[in-house]
Amino acid sequence: MHDTIVVFDRVRENSNVLRRIDYETMVNHSIVQTLDRSINTQLTVMLTLLALVLFGGDSTRHFVLILLVGIFSGTYSSISTLRPFSLSGKTANGKHGSNAKKTYSPCNK
Repeated sequence: MHDTIVVFDRVRENSNVLRRIDYETMVNHSIVQTLDRSINTQLTVMLTLLALVLFGGDSTRHFVLILLVGIFSGTYSSISTLRPFSLSGKTANGKHGSNAKKTYSPCNK
């Protein structure tokens, strides 16, 4: 969820800077910009949890394994579901770019 919020914030920032490109390209560019940061953060968390699995006690092992599965699936789902969700909510008529009809969004002010 945190990655999704970061990417939506990056899209909002890029919408002011990259006005000449269409919305779909801007969303892709925003995802690429935040992908490095997201992967580094998730790998750091996964290495910490892996250390807990290896060196922690038996009582925490199952809990940490479940956390590892959650972190991995959450990272994948927040990045992979962001683009279709963002593009479907941006326009009502399916067009992208400067001639697109904008719909209401809390980010549009």
